[in-house]
Amino acid sequence: MIRRLLLCLPLAAALSQVVYGQPSDHVRIIGSLAFGATSPNDPIYEELRKGLRELGWVDGQDFRIEHRTAEGHQDRLMPLATELVRLKVDAIITGNDEATRAARQATANIPIVALLYNHDPVASGFIQSFPRPGGNITGVTVRDSQLAGKRLELLKEMLPALSRLAVFWDSPARTELADLQQAARSIGIHLYLIKLKPPGDIAAMFADARAQRADAVMVLHAPQFYVNRNRIGALSREYMLPTCSSFWEIIEAGGLMSYSTDTRDQYHRGAYFIDRIFRGAKPAELPFEEASNAKLVVNVRTAEVLRLPIPQSILLAADRTIK
Repeated sequence: MIRRLLLCLPLAAALSQVVYGQPSDHVRIIGSLAFGATSPNDPIYEELRKGLRELGWVDGQDFRIEHRTAEGHQDRLMPLATELVRLKVDAIITGNDEATRAARQATANIPIVALLYNHDPVASGFIQSFPRPGGNITGVTVRDSQLAGKRLELLKEMLPALSRLAVFWDSPARTELADLQQAARSIGIHLYLIKLKPPGDIAAMFADARAQRADAVMVLHAPQFYVNRNRIGALSREYMLPTCSSFWEIIEAGGLMSYSTDTRDQYHRGAYFIDRIFRGAKPAELPFEEASNAKLVVNVRTAEVLRLPIPQSILLAADRTIK
């Protein structure tokens, strides 16, 4: 009896490794397809690695990330998606609808984890339904459309004299722009639209905003603005233009205020889907999630530089203040 038990122990250990651990002889490959010019070590990917690490996966031993970026050029997405498919990656992670669409066109078999912003994956045909996606795509979408109007209301509360607002936008932010325009009309604020143009001269956009005598700047949610977050934050102070955005990272770098969900939270949650897929789950059976955990971030130091008094109501509502 004891001999049988001893013989079974190695088998039990092996089965445990298959179920609860990861085989050391197979390094899984995660293909990252990005629209913006993000680097492999960007904080959002570090958050993905952190999430996987918490679930027992070791970077470089159990998985590695093959990162591809279109650097803001939509026409580069399809060739890059095809390249990832040829590499026979185990899963593809995307950060917006353009990259997701390219990945979907490139493969109907490799699992795709889509981390979307202001996008309805059912309406676009990416999935059949949220509970049962049905194809090779699952993930998380943040429905921030309604937050564009709220962001404008908060900015108006902070700047009561606000009447002319410069809006920095790019094609991935079309839906957000439409919602912002509707909200601006309802409270009588004139929007001056400044579209990002290659090669992405952010300083020229701020110069244009100041030339148009804008009272403030709102930066919409587009990958290239995230990539240039530090420059945008610095230029907002240099041009003395209060800047509001959906990216709290821009506020941390010198902007004034953000009201939005956290992109890093999405990538951390993305690790859950990658983990499930690596353990054998099918994207078709993993419910697509919808997140909406908005946070208000205010940079008090920037307000002091711009000599702007912050209403007590804003300070009390803030989830985070940067001092």
